[in-house]
Amino acid sequence: MGAPHYVGGIRTRLINRVYEIIGHPYWILCSMADNYLERKMEEHRRGGGVPRYRQRVTSTGSRPGTVSFPFPVRRIMVSAVSEMPTTDGVALRDAVVKALCATGARVAFIEEDMITRDRLAQSSGACGVAPGDTAVVYSRWEGVDAMVEICAAADRHWNVAVAPYGDSRRAVVCVAGAGNVDVAVRAVLWCLVPGNDYLLGTVIDVDV
Repeated sequence: MGAPHYVGGIRTRLINRVYEIIGHPYWILCSMADNYLERKMEEHRRGGGVPRYRQRVTSTGSRPGTVSFPFPVRRIMVSAVSEMPTTDGVALRDAVVKALCATGARVAFIEEDMITRDRLAQSSGACGVAPGDTAVVYSRWEGVDAMVEICAAADRHWNVAVAPYGDSRRAVVCVAGAGNVDVAVRAVLWCLVPGNDYLLGTVIDVDV
């Protein structure tokens, strides 16, 4: 192996220095460097090698495209739907219970059927109680902060009444039996956001 050919330039001097350290011929190092640069240029022409956009959080810590509101941990009682013979009312009740549990609230729901009660309790994390056992929940929780009552209305509609405990006013969310349950659930949650007392005494129609 002959001695390297030393020429000027920062790049060449760097390669010559590497040669002195590891003993690789200069032309091999040049070829490796040229191939590397060619690959990078080809990736650039194809649009490759461009760093992916990293989703950042906003100044409030939320993901872009989302809005969050304070939702204090509450003790909420959801009424029975035993008077609802169709599955629409049960599905609405289940969706409301699960959404409330997802906020971290302590939720109890009244259900007469033991199998249905256990099923929803296991899938949501809520406390299922029989109609005659509500006093036990009030005693253990030292009261509740809000009541959510679901009842049948005319023309296959359901009314979801949301009221702070001890307040005679309530906000009523009206949803059709074949309506958008997700919209109704969001309306129920919105009624419980602090500062939304102006909704008490009003009817929110989500018949879509």
